[in-house]
Amino acid sequence: MREDIHKQAEHLILKAAVERLTPSEKSWLGGHLGECRLCTQVASRLEEVVRSVRSVSVVADPSLIEITRRRVRERGRALAPRRSSAGLLWISIGLTWLWMALSAPYIWRGCAWVGRHLGVPDWAWGMGFGLWWLLPALAVCGALALLAPAGAGSNGGYAESH
Repeated sequence: MREDIHKQAEHLILKAAVERLTPSEKSWLGGHLGECRLCTQVASRLEEVVRSVRSVSVVADPSLIEITRRRVRERGRALAPRRSSAGLLWISIGLTWLWMALSAPYIWRGCAWVGRHLGVPDWAWGMGFGLWWLLPALAVCGALALLAPAGAGSNGGYAESH
């Protein structure tokens, strides 16, 4: 049990170095540091390390800066077609909604007529209507799935390189 308290204190000490603690975390940590000399030493050592790291001045090599700028520009150019395809997506969505709104009464009557003449139960031709009505939306989804870049995964299309 005692070891878990020290692990929790160490976790909060590290968390406090990079982000804000909640008031309850800050209160608990302050109380624990008032009682535990070992955790107080850990906190003061970490504070010294952070202070020394922040005091180091880093100057980037100009060639590294230029390479980074060039890669950012290249990435921007690679992403530009995606931005323009977003407009195409919204146009497709709008046309799909328009089709669905304008065609619903006609499709409904047609499905009812076919259902009556063929003796199809109401629930069956109702489902047929739903599928027919949603067909444009399903087509747009299918087209977007086919047009999506093949290599775009969870990393946003960035290639892994080490």
